[in-house]
Amino acid sequence: MSSTTTTTTTTERADTMETLQASAPGAGEGGADGDQPAGTPLTLADVAIINDRLNRGSARMKRIEDGLAENTRVTTESLEAVREVLDLMNAAKAGFRVAGWLGAVIRWVGYLASAAAAIWGFVHVLKGGGDVIPPPGH
Repeated sequence: MSSTTTTTTTTERADTMETLQASAPGAGEGGADGDQPAGTPLTLADVAIINDRLNRGSARMKRIEDGLAENTRVTTESLEAVREVLDLMNAAKAGFRVAGWLGAVIRWVGYLASAAAAIWGFVHVLKGGGDVIPPPGH
C-alpha cells in the first residue's frame, strides 16, 4: 500500500483539531472516549492516535480488498471449470438421448426380425410337410 505525505501548516493543524473536537462523539458530555472533559482541545498526540487508527483501518481495508480480489479470481476460475463440466454433462445427456432412440429402433428391428422368422418358419412348415429341421442323413 502506498502512503502519501502531506505538509500542513500550524494553522491547518489547529483548524483540523478544532474540527475534530467539534465533531467528536460525545462533545459536550465529555470526550469521545469519556477520558477528556468537554471543551478540552485535541492535542497533537490525540490527532496522532486518530491518524494511527485510520492508518490501521486503511491497512485492514486493503487486506480485505485484496482478499476479495483473490476470492473473485478463484470464483471465476471455478465458474469456468463448472461450465466445462456442465458442457460435458449436456453432451452426455444428448448421447444418452441418441442411444435411447437407437434402442427404440433396434427394439422395432428385433420385433420385425422375430415376426419375419416366425413367418419364414410357418411358410417352411407349410411347404416341407412339417419338418423344419431335416433329420440327420437326409
